[in-house]
Amino acid sequence: MRDGSEAGYPIIAGFVIVFAVLYVWQNISVMRVKMECRAGSRKEAELMKKNDRLLYEIERLRRIDLVERYAARNGMVRIHPGNMKTFKVDRKEK
Repeated sequence: MRDGSEAGYPIIAGFVIVFAVLYVWQNISVMRVKMECRAGSRKEAELMKKNDRLLYEIERLRRIDLVERYAARNGMVRIHPGNMKTFKVDRKEK
């Protein structure tokens, strides 16, 4: 015959197994979140570098000497008052 103490062992073993599985699952989830966080940090650093390069390029292209050189290479000339033509438009009221 069994006494009452033997009946509780399978239940205790079941609880231990459940807690072990939950503990391992929790650690796996934490590691996955850490990996995603690191990947996000790497992506952020990459995007920050790209943004800095683009800002540098914008500032470089704003330099007037570069703009003038580009314009001269593409056949553009400076506008002087003598180069401009004006037109007078008469508007008649109706």
